[in-house]
Amino acid sequence: MLALLLDEGHPNNLREAVKAFECAGFASEAAQARARLPEIASAFLASRMAEDDYNRLAEAILAAEAEGISCADARTQLEALSKNGRFGAFSLTYPEHIPRALFDPLRIFKDKNRLADRNYEMWTDGTVHEMVRGSPLVTDPELIAFERARAAEAEAQDAAGEGSAEARVSCALRVDFLVALTFELNLWHWSTREVVAYLVKPSTEFEGRCRFARHPIAMAYSGQADVMMSHYWDGSWGTLIACAAQGSSMGDTSGFALSPTGNGLGTRPTSTSRAW
Repeated sequence: MLALLLDEGHPNNLREAVKAFECAGFASEAAQARARLPEIASAFLASRMAEDDYNRLAEAILAAEAEGISCADARTQLEALSKNGRFGAFSLTYPEHIPRALFDPLRIFKDKNRLADRNYEMWTDGTVHEMVRGSPLVTDPELIAFERARAAEAEAQDAAGEGSAEARVSCALRVDFLVALTFELNLWHWSTREVVAYLVKPSTEFEGRCRFARHPIAMAYSGQADVMMSHYWDGSWGTLIACAAQGSSMGDTSGFALSPTGNGLGTRPTSTSRAW
């Protein structure tokens, strides 16, 4: 047991073993493990400094300082990683197994200057508003009638099953696809609201106002959600995607659905249009 823990080289696990040995009355084993702790913690710190990863380095610093080891250089490195935004367990790169040409039809939206021709949303009180900041009220009776008719169609589809919890969860998009999309269209500094307004709505407008997960470009990368993520409409899309990627395997089919405050991306953000 002790030999395995020493080979593993994780000071926190070894420290817990010291306590277990002491409780079980194995004084010799506890003494041996305790004597090796500074050496193990020092090696652990050196390996984590070489990885250049904020979270893993922070863990190693705490373990080393518990053994009285000076961590001045490691803390300087940790501060630099924090300033550079390197909080993940990796440096995020484009997933090359997804062809870049896949996103060619969407490149017309990357300059954030194209809204949907009918960029409206219907509120729960039945009023129709432009989907821009300030949400100005629409008063054109023909336009209102058109949007209410589309809303009725969407609600009928939901009632037929598309609005069920199971259906919504099936609208997840793979993390690797979203990372690739974010790289190719340079969405890192967009807000989620802008992604919906300048990409999702205009790109799906002539696809039957489908959810983005049902868009021909995205369908091969959609499926059942493994994770639900809550987020803020005006928060950073790039940060959200980086957080999702941190906990996933970029080459597998792991998917996630988004659930912003007040509405579900993966459901319909309004009665007349659908997002994910």
